[in-house]
Amino acid sequence: MLFNSVTFLFFFLPITLLIFFFLRNRPAARNVFLLVMSLVFYYAGEKAYTLLLLAVFLMNYGFGIWIARAGERSKAVLAVSIVCNMLPLVVFKYTNFILANINELIELFGGTALPVPKIHLPIGISFFTFAMISYVMDVYRGNTPAEKKPATLALFLTLWPKMLQGPIVRFAGVARDMVESRVTADDFIYGARRFVIGLGKKMIIANAISGTVERLFNTPAGELSAAVAWLAVFTYLMHLYYDFSGYTDMAIGLGRMLGFKLAENFNYPFVSTSMRVFWQRWHITLMAWFRDYVYFPLGGSRVNRARHYANLIFVFILTGLWHGSSWGFILWGLMNGVLLVIEQLLPRNFFDRLWRPVGVAYVNLAFMLQAVFFRSETIDYAFRLFVAMFGGNSEGAITTTMPLVLNSELGLGIALGLVGYGPLIPVIRDRLASYVESRKGSAGTALRVAHGAVMVLIFTGIIILSYMAVASETFTPFVYGQF
Repeated sequence: MLFNSVTFLFFFLPITLLIFFFLRNRPAARNVFLLVMSLVFYYAGEKAYTLLLLAVFLMNYGFGIWIARAGERSKAVLAVSIVCNMLPLVVFKYTNFILANINELIELFGGTALPVPKIHLPIGISFFTFAMISYVMDVYRGNTPAEKKPATLALFLTLWPKMLQGPIVRFAGVARDMVESRVTADDFIYGARRFVIGLGKKMIIANAISGTVERLFNTPAGELSAAVAWLAVFTYLMHLYYDFSGYTDMAIGLGRMLGFKLAENFNYPFVSTSMRVFWQRWHITLMAWFRDYVYFPLGGSRVNRARHYANLIFVFILTGLWHGSSWGFILWGLMNGVLLVIEQLLPRNFFDRLWRPVGVAYVNLAFMLQAVFFRSETIDYAFRLFVAMFGGNSEGAITTTMPLVLNSELGLGIALGLVGYGPLIPVIRDRLASYVESRKGSAGTALRVAHGAVMVLIFTGIIILSYMAVASETFTPFVYGQF
């Protein structure tokens, strides 16, 4: 069940919020109810694979207590727990990739290829695997005590707003909210507003662009004009951002309505002036996970330069593999790692001295070039797309040009997307709100009423357009659901 489905919006969400309202001041009953609804939420989409989710929970409940009691053997227990957590992820996500590469070697030497089974990838497995690894590592480090109440750890793992596509949160924060949180009217209003913004990003912007992205990447790269090839990559970048940040906004909003303060995951990454800053603003919780649980244990920047640069590249290759099991993702991670190493080699204040638009252009160009490998189904297609982007296709082969691609829906989606690329709307909103609050007397009262009415109309419009899109469109899953 996904946030933009009819079942979720018209049945699951209102029923959950209604019952939660009556339980909001009874933490124990509220948490049990949320656990039950989280399992219902996952079962609606994954059916029998809910048993895998429960097995992961039981395994880590036991490992957490074992690590806490193991004393000098805790490091060995931690290693076993990490292997056991990674095993399902490897089996479900990487088996086909591993077998495909083995088969290429076998066929190279004239052997008979091994059969490659069709394996279903359970939704959210990458996210809940990392959540559990962070839990056992935090127990080992003494950052959090081993949880002795099974229902508490189970709710951390399965909490439905964040379990499918993040944010990747730490146990301590969620456990604290289970006990201490009280949902105020301000929390609920903020959460509802954030949910509506995310739904609008997904249904009004991302979905308006997604059809063009699919069409262009399903067209042979040799048939694309240079302008269309660049458009394909740019629209994919925009679709990816608004689809995933929209999901994150919805997750954070839903969490706040239920008393959980989930971590931010995006902070206008495309106005960054270096890739180092970009990765502090894009998928923030994933990058924080790799920083805390991989990069720092490897020594981070506290080692010699060569080792430091190797750490950066290795971490980003792992980040690529986390996203998917293909050489394209590995190359995407390698490109990111190499770019960060190059930035490390530059003078410390190099990007600070650049004219800001130049730095922003560099980041966007770099991410677009990397996105070619991220989106292309094969390495061959990626290289052919590069050829198209730089004008290498012969005019006689080109069948897809800009006039054949551009339409009003795509244009509107791109225009709205560009407006939301930077913090323009929040700046205008905050300045307008500050101006309204500064006005005194009857004029100030009238302004405040008008300002409130305009905000209500804007959010009502987003809701209506989004729900119309949900009701009229074919179902469009979230991009990060495949990871």
